Amino acid sequence: MLFLGIIALGLVSFGFFKTTAHSISRESSVISIDSFQVYVDEYSRLSKSDKKKKEFQKLLVKLQQYAATIKHSRNVLFKNVRYNLFVADLDSDNIQLHLLNPNTGIHLSSLGAVKKLLEAQGLQPLMITNAGMYTAEENPEGLFVSESNKSFFELDTGGARTNANFYLKPNGVFYLDKANTPHIDTTESVQRLSPAAIKQWKLATQSGPMLVINGKIHRAFIQESKNLKIRSGVGVMPSKTKVVFAITLNESNFFDFATFFKDVFQCQNALFLDGAISKMYLSDLHPKELEGNFGPMISVSKKH
Repeated sequence: MLFLGIIALGLVSFGFFKTTAHSISRESSVISIDSFQVYVDEYSRLSKSDKKKKEFQKLLVKLQQYAATIKHSRNVLFKNVRYNLFVADLDSDNIQLHLLNPNTGIHLSSLGAVKKLLEAQGLQPLMITNAGMYTAEENPEGLFVSESNKSFFELDTGGARTNANFYLKPNGVFYLDKANTPHIDTTESVQRLSPAAIKQWKLATQSGPMLVINGKIHRAFIQESKNLKIRSGVGVMPSKTKVVFAITLNESNFFDFATFFKDVFQCQNALFLDGAISKMYLSDLHPKELEGNFGPMISVSKKH
């Protein structure tokens, strides 16, 4: 495998990988190594060199083209941090928010409870993760709209009452509008909308801080920061038909976590969901990840 990795890196260096997404996908089927990881490794190597900016920019384009073709579960090492990620394609996948069991009115609380609920509805769950911060009563910390639960909690526009990540402004909202188009906007932007318009959305969850805002990393994040934690987040990809969810399996700082969404998946806007307690069920990679004690949770399942 090491030998194959060396060959693959050599192919990248000498331009054997084509620059179109179609060609990259075809090339990956020939080489028995994860080409996505090869590109990410090369990105990490070149990003540290000021002398190879042009080479880095060319490689970044190839990496982003490949990332744009990804669908569903992947595992990748980025800047020495292991990630599980899931890319939902809204043309074929269904995203839902969960809080209460619609049959009992009791909080679902765990990933496993959401899985059972979806399966009872005849759905095939592909990904489930916690969807933002919550109170001691397991209610959402801020805006929450769930079409499936008919649940609604008001937008939290308060200031930093604590040092909690939620109040590291700007924070924001991930939502699907009534046309099923994904968005991530700052809380200030959402605040300008009418409550009636917000209640028309299919789903919404508020969290914070924003990771990426209009293509720029949150101004409070520090490169090489030693504030290392498990982190989970969500980003909207440029096609506006794909949403990427990611969780770190070991500790990362905010700057690198935001960079993952911005540089690899070209997310103009991305939102932090939660920290050390976060978990992610993936039907193929982590099928036994069914625990947790959460408030709001989000799932992706195959459309009927």
